[in-house]
Amino acid sequence: MELNEITQEAILGWLAGELARLSNGQVQRVDTHAAVVLLAGDHAYKVKRAVRYPYLDFSTLAARKSALDRELTLNRRSAPSLYRRVFSINREDGGALLPLESQAGSPIEWVLEMERFDRNQELDRLVERGALELDLIDKLATSIAGFHETCEPRSDMGGFEEMARLIAVNTDQLKAMATFLSAGRIQKLEQSSMATLEKHRALLEARRARGFVRHCHGDLHLGNIVCIEGMPTLFDCIEFDERLACIDTLYDLAFLLMDLIRCERGLHANRLLNGYIDAIPYADYAATLDGLALLPLFLSMRAAIRAHVSVTRVRSGAEGTAKSSALAYMKLAEEALAPTRPRLIAIGGLSGSGKSTFARKLAPHLGLPLGSAILRTDVLRKRMMKVPLTARLDETAYTPEASNAVYAEMMTHALRVLQSGHPVILDAVFARQDERTAARDLAESLAVPFSGIWLTAPYRELSRRLDLRQGDASDATRAVLDRQRTYDLGDLDWSKIETSTGIDDALPRALEVIG
Repeated sequence: MELNEITQEAILGWLAGELARLSNGQVQRVDTHAAVVLLAGDHAYKVKRAVRYPYLDFSTLAARKSALDRELTLNRRSAPSLYRRVFSINREDGGALLPLESQAGSPIEWVLEMERFDRNQELDRLVERGALELDLIDKLATSIAGFHETCEPRSDMGGFEEMARLIAVNTDQLKAMATFLSAGRIQKLEQSSMATLEKHRALLEARRARGFVRHCHGDLHLGNIVCIEGMPTLFDCIEFDERLACIDTLYDLAFLLMDLIRCERGLHANRLLNGYIDAIPYADYAATLDGLALLPLFLSMRAAIRAHVSVTRVRSGAEGTAKSSALAYMKLAEEALAPTRPRLIAIGGLSGSGKSTFARKLAPHLGLPLGSAILRTDVLRKRMMKVPLTARLDETAYTPEASNAVYAEMMTHALRVLQSGHPVILDAVFARQDERTAARDLAESLAVPFSGIWLTAPYRELSRRLDLRQGDASDATRAVLDRQRTYDLGDLDWSKIETSTGIDDALPRALEVIG
């Protein structure tokens, strides 16, 4: 191509032709507000648009190269197999664009090369098809927790001042652009957000000081996660503004939680939250439970920002769905800040009675929109022993002294969750009267509602479930169950619920008991 002045659009057209030649096939183009992606063969090629927005500047060649270099480096943290290299499109002195294989000439544009994946496996598309399985959510929770553990701490970023700035900037943008939203409604959301932020100023700053502000993903929504060979892979993190990516780890997680809630996947959101809590390093466990107090604000902020993004689409001509989307996000932003009354539910029963499955089914119904936190003695025992959740422990881990320590730890953490304003479900055998009394006493000390539920099923059904159990934190076997049947349960005044016909059948009864 011989041009004295060549536009970026012309370069993209030339690149598409080159890729079609090299791959011997058709090239698909995907446009976003800040980039163009060309899909050819087994690879994808991203070029940053020569644009400037209030929050990013790709107007120069040097800026585009720098952004692509950062994108390559940052995304290799979570998706090393997807991000391959950055290379240049070169132009010879006479003006002709050189073949992609050539190393001669001078760079005129920069390209990020990635492995291509099946876009139908992106999580937003799985949600659309009703194909987002809870097993994948469990893997995702572990993956995000592991990713956050490796992220660089940035105590120079985030905290109260940055959150206040984000609220102010987003409010100004909404007021300027969202003509279909009343200024009073936007201002009320800002006031509620700032009041909640001020309430938790000390907690935000304490988390920053302890290293929970890290260089995270920053744009962790369903469309930026893809399932590859059965495993969730995070990609396309924010590279253009450190302030948007160097954030509290729970604010990073909140984007995905909010996205699931927006898609009416409350069960998945609750599963993700509890799975994330169970997967983080135990040294961070208590601080994460304290941090639950921040989630309503973080969810609201994420929803408000998405409302702003939807408003931008309305102004660019996508009137129909974008407007309804903006209104829905605004509603979610408001609802997330509504106070949730904490309450304590204790679920007990012999091994195999379905306590953990029951807790997972029940948790999304309490403390909307996120549901309840679940504290499970089987998980806490493994965390306290610093072994994998599926590791088998010997009998020394189940002495009366060891079990007392586990139950005491559970009550300590339950106190944290309740003080953060969230409901909590305790999942344990609760075979002893003093264990059940301790749960009730904790609720009464905080003046929060308490419900004790005792699950039952015939011995044959309990045994069958234990025989089928695998890959679980519980070490219970038939022998353990037989010992439990000899226990003196004392005065069992909890509500008894039969689970032999299935947890789904028992759930309405539990909701009736809880009220």
